[in-house]
Amino acid sequence: MINSDKIKQRLSELGIDAHEFRARAGISIDVLDDGPALATISAETVMRICEVLEIELAELLGRPRPAGPHRPDEDDLVIEAALARHGQFAATDLARALNWPFQRVEQAIQALTLRLLGTALQVVRAGDRVRLEARPALLDAETQTRLHAAEQAQIPLSAQEAVVVLQLLHHHHNAVPDPLPLDAETISVLLHRRFAIQDRTDLQPHVDISFSMGLKALPEIPGRHRAKPSGGAGYRSRS
Repeated sequence: MINSDKIKQRLSELGIDAHEFRARAGISIDVLDDGPALATISAETVMRICEVLEIELAELLGRPRPAGPHRPDEDDLVIEAALARHGQFAATDLARALNWPFQRVEQAIQALTLRLLGTALQVVRAGDRVRLEARPALLDAETQTRLHAAEQAQIPLSAQEAVVVLQLLHHHHNAVPDPLPLDAETISVLLHRRFAIQDRTDLQPHVDISFSMGLKALPEIPGRHRAKPSGGAGYRSRS
């Protein structure tokens, strides 16, 4: 719920009357005094109210930041915890899992959408499904690629995928002509995690895997790119 007492306090402190507030925020004090459900007010209107009153969204909602962690005792916090822990859901599935009426879920999703404005996270709706995502402007494409690679590197291969990688290495480095019986899902995983590359229709081990297994010699580093010897010795490139 919007904290109407906080609104009146800030209007008094800033010397803003009801007419000016309505003109700038796009909503009247009388409407807010009636205690409307947060889900009935647009996100843009809520942010305009915060701008006019020069307060944070948490203050407007009557939720000062506690010293300790939040307890999930409000609907939007419950929805946030469910999405953060279990990924995306259809609103109907959330209603069923939480044993809530559908309208209660929808109102909680709207409240969560508003509360996350101005934070690193956002609520994304695609059709009937809802999920949490990082705001795209915060991470550039290059950073996201590096983070994704680091994330994937932490996931161990399954036994089946490890066997396939070893078979790929054997076939490639020993010139075995028979193709491997690979399913589309395993191929997708190996390509996505850069354990393999696809040359036309042929699947091969990624060159980094061959290097790491000692099956392929590292490329010769040109003299001008070699590290300068430490100590007092001078550096002389090969001619």
